[in-house]
Amino acid sequence: MPAPREDSHILYLNRQIDELKRLADELDVYLHPFQPSLPWSVFEHLQRLGEQISHVKQTASLLENERQKSLALVDISQIVNSTLDLNEVLRIVMDTIIRLTGAERGFLMLRDKAGELVTQVARDWERESIHPSDFAISRTVINRVISLEQPVLTTNAQLDPRFEGQDSVVAHNLLSILCVPLKVKDELTGVIYADHRLRAGIFSERERDLLSAFANQAAVAIENARLFESTKKALEESLEKKHLEAQQRLFERMVSPAVIEQLDPDKIQLGGQRAEITVLFADLRGFTRFSEHQAPETLVAILNRYLAAAADAVLAHEGTIDKFMGDSIMAWFNAPIPQPDHVLRAVRAALDIQFTVSQLQQELPRVYRLSFGVGIHFGEAVLGLVGTEKRLDYTAVGDCVNSAKRIQENTTPGQILLSSEAYDHVAGKVIVNPVPPIHAKGKDRPLQVYEVVGLIE
Repeated sequence: MPAPREDSHILYLNRQIDELKRLADELDVYLHPFQPSLPWSVFEHLQRLGEQISHVKQTASLLENERQKSLALVDISQIVNSTLDLNEVLRIVMDTIIRLTGAERGFLMLRDKAGELVTQVARDWERESIHPSDFAISRTVINRVISLEQPVLTTNAQLDPRFEGQDSVVAHNLLSILCVPLKVKDELTGVIYADHRLRAGIFSERERDLLSAFANQAAVAIENARLFESTKKALEESLEKKHLEAQQRLFERMVSPAVIEQLDPDKIQLGGQRAEITVLFADLRGFTRFSEHQAPETLVAILNRYLAAAADAVLAHEGTIDKFMGDSIMAWFNAPIPQPDHVLRAVRAALDIQFTVSQLQQELPRVYRLSFGVGIHFGEAVLGLVGTEKRLDYTAVGDCVNSAKRIQENTTPGQILLSSEAYDHVAGKVIVNPVPPIHAKGKDRPLQVYEVVGLIE
């Protein structure tokens, strides 16, 4: 058979006491007619028996209340420690305190980093949060708890000589007040404050002792929740840092590290600014036909090697890679950091692309040997962040970009074509061959271009 529950024993004991009291009353009624013939001591003993039975019942009731509170304390410990969410822990703590003590309101305050007490949660007897405008409490009582690090109990603050003349007590008409310290490892971390503004004598030493015992458990639970929250935040910050570092590494593969070091993140805003730049487009000639005869895995591997060679050449001359578009790359110079020799940097990058690709071709089988056609143009464009706060692209927009793309489309494998506008900035510094003007798509007039073959030492 299952063991009888403890509360069933209590109920049985109460019934036995009630039955004993009933029998005593019946005996008194039965003996009353024989009162003249019986010694008076019989009735005295019978009366005393009734009084003792009533006292036993009252004592049993008090013990049962204490037992219920002790059981509640155990339950509270389990509930409070069932979650590590700080806000949830604070809410549970406060609602439980009000339920156990019969308080009208409850406030839980914790010390911040500066050591000041800050109200973390305020609840009423209806389990509703109290608006900050209704935080009418006794700072005198709270300060006394902090200074003594001991509980403070008053059954009627209006008549308590300890708080006579205190403005907060008088102004807010506070009656029953109970305040206990929260301690973790003998260090005061906050206070629990409960009161009743309408009734005196709500709290007694029992509520004080119960709340003090509960406060010890609550303080540990709150500290655990705070540590968990702190650890979680540190972990999130660590993950965010790693994410930012990964983004930084990706950005460094697109923009020269020397340029990155000079950028001010606080000055980069959504939108654009006009700037004179030199735009470079490089495209793998014949790649479309080449791709028709290759497996996807092989195609991607070969493409990455060529694009890496072009990107490295651009970054070596502190250019900014705008984007990779299939088998081509777009880059520019003179932004976001001004470069007085930006046209010459673009020409040198293009020549380095040729040289690097020629070396790469020697490492690859003949079938994988491809060449870039490079177009370079100088002009005005709008540069800036385009997109949304969640997804931004730092890009260049304008006819300057379109012209560079059209020039590149007219190159042959391994050829570098330079617009006349760009050539004007490097004349005397580069070796060029004259070529016929090109009829670019979308242009009303032919574009004058030059083929770059080298640099003048």
